[in-house]
Amino acid sequence: MKAKVRGAAVFAVPLLVFMLASQWLTGTICVFSAAFGIPCPGCGLTRAWVLALRGQWAEAFFFHPLFWYIPVIALVWGLGWLRNRRQTPRWLGVFLKASFALFVAVFALRMALYFPRTAPMVPNRDSFAWRIGRGIWWVVRMILR
Repeated sequence: MKAKVRGAAVFAVPLLVFMLASQWLTGTICVFSAAFGIPCPGCGLTRAWVLALRGQWAEAFFFHPLFWYIPVIALVWGLGWLRNRRQTPRWLGVFLKASFALFVAVFALRMALYFPRTAPMVPNRDSFAWRIGRGIWWVVRMILR
C-alpha cells in the first residue's frame, strides 16, 4: 500500500506544482492549454456542468456537448472495476477507447467550427508555447535588422 501511495505522490506532486505554476504564469490550470496554447478536448466541461446545474441546458451543451457523458464513463468504469478488481475487463477497455475517440472527434469538430474566436475554443496567448514562439520571433527580428 505504501508503494502505491508513494507512486501516486511521485506523479501527483509534480503535476500539482505544474498546475499551480501554469495558473500563475498562463491564467489556466489546464495543462494542455498552458503548455500548447490551444484548447484541450475537455475544455468547457467545468463551465458546462456549472450551467447544467443552474438549469441552462442549451448553454451547457454549447460549452461542451459531451458534459453529460462524464458520469456515464465514471459509472461504467466503476462497475467494471467492482466486477473484476484484478484485471480490467476487455469490454471496459473497448468502452474507454471508444469514449476517448468520441471526445477527440468532438474536439476536432469544435476546433473546425469555433477556433479561434468562440469560447471556450480560444487560444491561450500566455501559454508556454506562445511565449517561446514570441521569444524566437523577437530573436529573428533582431538578427534580421
